[in-house]
Amino acid sequence: MKIYKDWITQESLDNIQEGREIKGELNRCSTWTEKKETQENHSIAHLEVNQSIKRDKNRFLEGQRQLSKQVQVETGLGHQITKAPPGKQSKPATPVKDQKFYFHTRRTAGKMGGTF
Repeated sequence: MKIYKDWITQESLDNIQEGREIKGELNRCSTWTEKKETQENHSIAHLEVNQSIKRDKNRFLEGQRQLSKQVQVETGLGHQITKAPPGKQSKPATPVKDQKFYFHTRRTAGKMGGTF
């Protein structure tokens, strides 16, 4: 049997198996009308599988968020783990050539009196 993620519930696995059975039935259909009916059933089953897996994943992630918040409160390291450091977050100064082909950074442009 295929190995699935730990957070997928048995209900979702049952939906997956049901979808596979409908897919096999779809491949065994001989007439066009049978195939069309089975295809509609398969599309409904496929939507149910996707919704149940999405629901399971959201439940798992919510549990992880709750656990993370609990650990942050207990250890007092929440700010250091999840928040960006304060201050301006910018790229390092890139050198720019002036008219005399000297390299300057954007920080020194104000001192030189020119704009780059």
